[in-house]
Amino acid sequence: MFNFLENDVEQVSQLAVFIEAALDYHRQSAEILQELQKKLQIRISAASTLPRREYKPQPLKRSPSELNGVSATSVAKATGPEGPRDQPCCRGLYDFEPENQGELGFKEGDIITLTNQIDENWYEGMLRGESGFFPINYVDVIVPLPR
Repeated sequence: MFNFLENDVEQVSQLAVFIEAALDYHRQSAEILQELQKKLQIRISAASTLPRREYKPQPLKRSPSELNGVSATSVAKATGPEGPRDQPCCRGLYDFEPENQGELGFKEGDIITLTNQIDENWYEGMLRGESGFFPINYVDVIVPLPR
């Protein structure tokens, strides 16, 4: 019975040390979180003083013939895109900013040489000496890839 009581004191003291360490850990955690909260409040107040940037779409460049009801794209499709093209190519419908390595960025209206269709959603092509992948729905095919 004496050994049990002696061990009981040791166990309780070890438990007290553990509780003290846990309490110290949580105090430090609370201090760190309070500092973080102050920094975030400073960032919020700084950001709220800046003017908000709104998205402004780029205006369409219209030619005089388009303003009269004749679309330049329909004329280009009827007469052929910028002269005869014998290799597969497409025209960018929208700007595409690459997000991953291996993707090919382009601007609206760029003519991209098609080299391969990766799957039903992606083409591989070349533009200005660079090769990469881009989504099919961002382009209009002018000369399709051979089957």
